[in-house]
Amino acid sequence: MDEAPELEHVRSCSADIATRAAEIEELRNLPVDVVDLLNRSTFMAAVPRCYGGTERPPRQLAEIVEEMAWADGSVGWCGMIWLVSALFAGHLPAEWAERIYGSGPVLTGGATAPTGHGRRVDGGAQVTGRWNWGSGTSHCDWIAGGTLLNGPSESPGGERGVYVMMFSRDQVNILDTWDPVGLAGTGSNDYEVVDAFVPEGRWAMLGDTPVIDSPISRFPFFGMFGAAVASVPLGIARRAVDDFRQLAPTKTPAWRTRSISERAVVQAAVALAQARVDACWTTLKDALDDAWQVVVGGGEPTARQRIRLRRSAVHATHEAVAAVDSLYLHAGGTAVHRSGGLQRCLRDVHVTTQHMMVNPSTFEQIGDLELSGEQPNSLF
Repeated sequence: MDEAPELEHVRSCSADIATRAAEIEELRNLPVDVVDLLNRSTFMAAVPRCYGGTERPPRQLAEIVEEMAWADGSVGWCGMIWLVSALFAGHLPAEWAERIYGSGPVLTGGATAPTGHGRRVDGGAQVTGRWNWGSGTSHCDWIAGGTLLNGPSESPGGERGVYVMMFSRDQVNILDTWDPVGLAGTGSNDYEVVDAFVPEGRWAMLGDTPVIDSPISRFPFFGMFGAAVASVPLGIARRAVDDFRQLAPTKTPAWRTRSISERAVVQAAVALAQARVDACWTTLKDALDDAWQVVVGGGEPTARQRIRLRRSAVHATHEAVAAVDSLYLHAGGTAVHRSGGLQRCLRDVHVTTQHMMVNPSTFEQIGDLELSGEQPNSLF
């Protein structure tokens, strides 16, 4: 499979973005010029062609995220959110998908957690809610929020599905709440809407059937979401290996005469870290390609393929963490200084593990499905 032009573009500017790491952390958000450098059209890679997107295969979407994460963990995380959010283009009614995505390169983000509450009114719904983890929302044109939607009477029999509401930027109040240990530059602030009107159809239900029949829209949403999340720690781990390779030949402990690069235990650690990253990256991309071939052929991925997607993503995340942890330990005291990259890789990669798509508890769900033989639901 050829490289996506979007990946080539990100790769061409990733070294420049890498030099901005300290600034990005201090700002607790991505600078506007960094977003401009990435180019908003990059994030149309997950949008169906009928709305002006380039509809790249899942493997290529993951590669784009991984390269951004190599440049900077926060950049990779925001880029992942912008790409995954764009998948909703295939689930919105055509009128709204065209208005939001068809008018030119846009950034969409937000959260699917159902902490919004809405009631139906004439012509749409009134929604109030507050969401956490609004990564990259300050740069977005449209911001989504998972919402429990009831009928106008708020009766117990009202609709209780999780709806992903699309709010225009001017409807959203972004709160200054983001002060984390890692992924500091993602600007993942809380955000809220108060009695915001959402016109009929400017929403999609989680796990619903896509509105348009395009391969990217038929691909399992949560399988792609998990793979995209995992691509961030994999990119961070690759960066940690590269940083360690530069550090090791130049670091000679005071009580030794040789650099740490000449120690067998360090050599083995680097080899194992690289093997972990390579193996997990290969496994993840193979799982994506396997399911993609079925979708392109007009079929539906099997339960085993969907489970494999999720399992590969969770496993890759935690193997990436293990690789970074090992390199940090072998780097010695040098690694604790903020002027170096390894400490940032360590902090960033551990924050990725807290996302619900790759949290260790996901292994329990996967194991239950494997042992019980039950079919995963549409939200898996």
